[in-house]
Amino acid sequence: MFTIISKWFLLIICLACTGCSTLQMPHGLGPAECKSGDCSNGVGSLYSPFAKVTYHGEWDGGEIGSGTYTIDYKGQEFTTLYKDGRPVSGTKFYPHINGELDYFTGEWTQYYDPFSKQTITFPHEGIYHSITGATLTGEFYAIPSRGMFKHIYEENPDTSLRHSIANILFIGKVSYQGEEEITTLAGTNYFIGMPFISSKYSGLKPSDAGMLAQFKRDLKSEQQAQQNARVQDQGNGFDFGKIIAIAATVAVASSNFSDLGPDVSMFSSTMGDFTNTQKTPEQQKTSFIQHKEQVTTQVQSNVNRIEQRYAPLPKPKPRSQQIIAKSKPAETKAATAQPRNINIEASGTTGSYFAYEQALDLSQTNAENKAHSMCRNDHNGRLKANSGNMAKKNCQQKKNEFRCNVTMIFVCQKE
Repeated sequence: MFTIISKWFLLIICLACTGCSTLQMPHGLGPAECKSGDCSNGVGSLYSPFAKVTYHGEWDGGEIGSGTYTIDYKGQEFTTLYKDGRPVSGTKFYPHINGELDYFTGEWTQYYDPFSKQTITFPHEGIYHSITGATLTGEFYAIPSRGMFKHIYEENPDTSLRHSIANILFIGKVSYQGEEEITTLAGTNYFIGMPFISSKYSGLKPSDAGMLAQFKRDLKSEQQAQQNARVQDQGNGFDFGKIIAIAATVAVASSNFSDLGPDVSMFSSTMGDFTNTQKTPEQQKTSFIQHKEQVTTQVQSNVNRIEQRYAPLPKPKPRSQQIIAKSKPAETKAATAQPRNINIEASGTTGSYFAYEQALDLSQTNAENKAHSMCRNDHNGRLKANSGNMAKKNCQQKKNEFRCNVTMIFVCQKE
C-alpha cells in the first residue's frame, strides 16, 4: 500500500510543479494552458494537456474563486458552483496516475480535521463515476483519522501534518456491468483527494458489521487520544455513530444474526431494541431483519432522489445523425439567420440546509443546470447568458440554515 501511496504522491508533486507552467489546473490536474480570455485575473478557459479537461470561468490570481464554472471533458459539459475556491454543488475530478479521471457530481460538504487542522471539502450526496465503469449513487462520509500517521501524532501531539487521512463510508447503490446492489462500502487510511476506487490496495471496498464496529471504536479512541481531536466539538455536522450504525444495518444483508456477535450491541441505539436480552435469539433476528428492510427502503428512496437530480442526461445525437427536414436553400438560410428564442421553465432545490445565500445560490444553480441540459438535449441550443428570471421562491428555515426551492424562466437560443 505504501508503494501505491508513494506513486500517488509523486503524481501530485509532478502535477503541482510550478516550474512546469506558470498556470496550474484546479484540484491537482496539473500544468495548464490558457485557451482563451484571461486565466489569471479575469474570465478565461483553462486547459489541462495532462487530463484533457477545460475549466471556463472567472479566475482570481490564477485560482478558482466564487461563482459557476463550466467544465468540458471528453465531449461532456459539466457545471460546478464554487464558493471561495471550494465546490458547493456540481462536478469535481479525481486524477489517476495514468491521466484518466474519476469524477463526482452532486452536493459537497465541509468538515474539520482536528489532526491536520484543516477544513476539508468532501462529497456529501451524489453520483461517483469510476474509470472502472462502476458508479456509486448515494451518500458519502469521511471520519477524520490519524491513520498510518498515528505514531507521529502520538509522539508529537501538537503537530499537524499537511495531508489529511480519513476512514470513509458510502451508503447507497453500486452499479457495475449491468448489475445493481444497495450496499455499504468503506475504506481506511484514505488520503483526501485520491480516487475512491483506485486499486486493490486502497479505496472503498465492501464492508461488514465488524469493520464498521471497528470504525466506531476507532472514532472514540481517536477523540480520547488527543485533546484537539474532539470531532463533535469542532462543529462537524454529522452524527458519525448513527451513520456507521445505518451502514452496518445495510452491510449485514446476508449475515445470520448470530454471526454478528458483540458488535451488534454497538448499533442498538439506531437499530431499535432488537438486542433486548428479554427476546429470544430468533425474535432478535426477526427484529433486525425488519429494521434492515426499513433502512434499505429508505436508502433506495434516497438513491432514487439523487439519481433524479444528478444522473447525466442522454447525449444528443451528432448533427450529422439527426433527421433534418428537406427545405429549399433560401428557406434554410432564412431559418438559420437568427437564433430562435424558447422560454424554458426549470426548478431547483437543495437537498440539505445551508446558510441563506448559499442555499439560494445552490438552488438557482441547480435550476440553471437543469435548464442548460433541457436546452441542449431538447432543442439543440444554448442558454442565453444571464437570462434566468425568478418565477417562484420558497426557502424553509431550520435553526439558522435554509433549504430553498426555486422556479426560474430561462431563454434557450436555438440555432
